[in-house]
Amino acid sequence: MECRRKGHRQRRWEDCFLESGIATAATALALSDRLKVGVGLLPVPLRNVALATMEAATLYRLFPGRVLLGLGHGVQDWMGRSVPVPSRR
Repeated sequence: MECRRKGHRQRRWEDCFLESGIATAATALALSDRLKVGVGLLPVPLRNVALATMEAATLYRLFPGRVLLGLGHGVQDWMGRSVPVPSRR
């Protein structure tokens, strides 16, 4: 893994655009035994709270002490293009 070769101790991803932050983090964690991996932001408008919690719990259980997750509203401009927004009349 390139991060390990370069001596990095942490790597973070965003959960948006063209790839899943959770899946990418899980892959990176599985390829390393020391690297701490995080998802900078799980955008609440795009993720069901129960499913996000189960995904987080799975990562925390499989890779204790190596998972860093953040939750938030995301970039409002982009969220408007990704999630149906009620029309403003």
